[in-house]
Amino acid sequence: METFFGCLKSRGFNFEATHITDPERIMKLTALLAIAFSWCHITGESKHLAIPVTIKKHGRKAVSIFRYGLDTIRETIF
Repeated sequence: METFFGCLKSRGFNFEATHITDPERIMKLTALLAIAFSWCHITGESKHLAIPVTIKKHGRKAVSIFRYGLDTIRETIF
């Protein structure tokens, strides 16, 4: 859950920049972002199987699976 909210905020979708206050709109936007998050994560997993994410010297991945998928989708669209 923390990963999901982190990706909604500073690591991907910038949810806090919308300044929406209507609860109904917030619920709809959250549902839409949950679908987009799932799409990015699934895309990242499939690309990771084809071209693995590089591992840095300290043992962590260079980018998260979510970010890998988000960047892939962005490159495809633009």
